[in-house]
Amino acid sequence: MNRRVKIILVFLLLFIVMPLSDSVSAKENSNMSREIELLFSGLDDNESVIELPNGGYIYGHGEVKIFDYSDYIEGNLVPIETYDLNNDTNKITIEEAKQQLCITKDIPMTRGSSVPTQVMQLSAGQIYISKTFSGSGWRFSGYQFVADPNTGYYLKWTTYIDDGRVGTASYANDALRGQIHGTAIYKNQSKFISYGPNGQIYYTYNPINGTYYRVENV
Repeated sequence: MNRRVKIILVFLLLFIVMPLSDSVSAKENSNMSREIELLFSGLDDNESVIELPNGGYIYGHGEVKIFDYSDYIEGNLVPIETYDLNNDTNKITIEEAKQQLCITKDIPMTRGSSVPTQVMQLSAGQIYISKTFSGSGWRFSGYQFVADPNTGYYLKWTTYIDDGRVGTASYANDALRGQIHGTAIYKNQSKFISYGPNGQIYYTYNPINGTYYRVENV
């Protein structure tokens, strides 16, 4: 085969491969955009969320309270942090939150490898939406979550991109010891979960990069 024919064949291969590569990339981006839309489903782009310093967004009205776990289990319900969803000056629109997630979707975000020690209490209508997960081994949510006791104990959980589990601090610690407990949740399938007054923790093993979860008191 002479040199000219080889060059022509190389160019032909490039023309074939490049569109395929672009097509795969576009499909991946489209799938990720769909997941982000699902993550904020039911919420209007013009509504507001508060972006938390350690990642994640909270949505709703009223106050979201965060407690130290040891204080919480002893009944000392003095919050260590409080977020005013009505008046917080750090609010951003849901459209802006979606844009942030689209920009950071390919950046590995290693989440906690230990069981969280802070408890977030969600009142009726309040939602917490995580940022992306990655990393190896067991990875845990940044908070334990409880419903305002005046609304009952059930919280609605949804995981996106990858499956996960929801359990108490005891179950989460068991996972680190190789004992799997808790409630399995499957991607894009919501589940109502209650462990009574105990905090609920999201955890997942070797998460697919870009995994998210959403927990709400509805």
